[in-house]
Amino acid sequence: GPWSAESFKLLGPDSEKYEGLARVIDDTRFRSVLDLVEALNVGVVKVETGYCIGWSDTWSQYFLLFQPEKQQVALVALANTEVELEAARKRQRLQRLRGAVTGMINSLQKGKMEEAIGARQQELENRITANVRKDLEESYSAQAEQKVKEKEKEAEQKVKQKEAEVEHQIKEVEQKLKQTESEAEKKVKQKEAEAEEKVKQKEAEAEQKVKRKEMEAQHQIREAEQKMKQTEIEAEKKVKQKEAEAHHQIREAEQQMKQTENEALNQIREAEQK
Repeated sequence: GPWSAESFKLLGPDSEKYEGLARVIDDTRFRSVLDLVEALNVGVVKVETGYCIGWSDTWSQYFLLFQPEKQQVALVALANTEVELEAARKRQRLQRLRGAVTGMINSLQKGKMEEAIGARQQELENRITANVRKDLEESYSAQAEQKVKEKEKEAEQKVKQKEAEVEHQIKEVEQKLKQTESEAEKKVKQKEAEAEEKVKQKEAEAEQKVKRKEMEAQHQIREAEQKMKQTEIEAEKKVKQKEAEAHHQIREAEQQMKQTENEALNQIREAEQK
């Protein structure tokens, strides 16, 4: 899993006593928790166990860095190491005490005394080791459990927050959908009203055009009738004029005939007189 800058524990300025606990990243490039976390996450440094030791210039001491899922394992390993360190310190003190006691009782029964001291020393070491281990394990277990509870609480709060955000977003989307539907319905009604208005307008225009055409047709019919009447009148006038001309020509012809008859009669009379 990924490494986190929140998952670490300070160890102190001395790393030698923790060399058996985990790998010590002794690299001048990584002088802080963040630097080492970034290097581990990008693969510049690889640690298979899930926890390691680094140096922090900010704290001026070493720290135990662990992956969140390896927290319990790392803290238990640290507790075991500290138990061993405490037991080693106790053994050193007991050895010094044993040396002092041994020097004082050289004149006594050396064999039995050493055996008794050895047994007592072993008993004390076992008791001290057990007590220290128990105290440290309980302490680190309680700390780990507390951190786990805190992480669970934070995760639960984040989940609730995300749920609230999602619910809020859903409500916003629903409101937007309703608003969009309302706007779409208004637009549809507006379009229908506009279309209906256009249809009415087109019908009115068509009706006006029909009426105009009817009026034009009636006007053309009246004009045609007037032209026909005028043509009939003109034709009648022409007929009357032709008739008058014919009558005039007939009268002239009759007059000429009478004149010719008169001339002929005159000639006959003149001839008879001769």
